[in-house]
Amino acid sequence: MRTVIIEGIEHRLDCDALTPFYYSEQFLVRNAQGRLVAEDIHEAINAVVLAQDTMGIPPMLKMMQLFWAFERTTTPTTPGFKEWAATLPKSVLALNSAEWAEVVTDIVTECFFPQEASSDVGATADGADDAAPTEGA
Repeated sequence: MRTVIIEGIEHRLDCDALTPFYYSEQFLVRNAQGRLVAEDIHEAINAVVLAQDTMGIPPMLKMMQLFWAFERTTTPTTPGFKEWAATLPKSVLALNSAEWAEVVTDIVTECFFPQEASSDVGATADGADDAAPTEGA
């Protein structure tokens, strides 16, 4: 679980097996036949990763939807997305100080791309290469 404080208000975030259900129950999209269907959380994650890779900036709405889903996972009494978003201060839109976005990105990486998260940790660990046996040792 992670905690983000935005203008003095604590938001507790987590991700577990219920997160995709909370997400899909809240967000509807039109399918190829024009019918409204529940959006799969992976569609949001794909949109975030694609935008991050191509433009360097993740889509704010998808990031906020994931933020909401992670908060709802920790606190099931969190209100619906629109009500919840209306309570957020304008400062959440400032990309240069969006600590919450970094936390959401970290949770996405850890939960949906665990091999990438573990390889990042291994690559930055002090002395990680020193522990590997050398040839002829």
